[in-house]
Amino acid sequence: GRVHGVGDVGGREDILFKVEPALLDRIIAFFGIDESRPGFDRDQLVMRSEAGKSIYLVSASVLSIMRADRHAKIKGVHTGVKVLEYTDQPNIGCEFRLVNQGVDTLMGRKLITRQIVRAP
Repeated sequence: GRVHGVGDVGGREDILFKVEPALLDRIIAFFGIDESRPGFDRDQLVMRSEAGKSIYLVSASVLSIMRADRHAKIKGVHTGVKVLEYTDQPNIGCEFRLVNQGVDTLMGRKLITRQIVRAP
């Protein structure tokens, strides 16, 4: 379902969609996303389209403003940080992968507890 936006998408990026609960559960389990971390709610992970090739992490305060905008007057072009992207690579365990923009955000907030590689 939509979190923000009305009418035809028309290529705009100001419309936000919830991530399907079953998909979100798989992503959270695979990456070990710690839902008990202060300031994090699974609803902060959103998509820009129903097809959802990318998942963005939107701050709770921005998400609250977008939800309150019932008539979609706010045009949020750069809302959130892209953290995950769809991949069709076989045998990796999840259909989404971390993207560079999202690593610092997710790791910095200590949200990920699995699939971590540390390099010297």
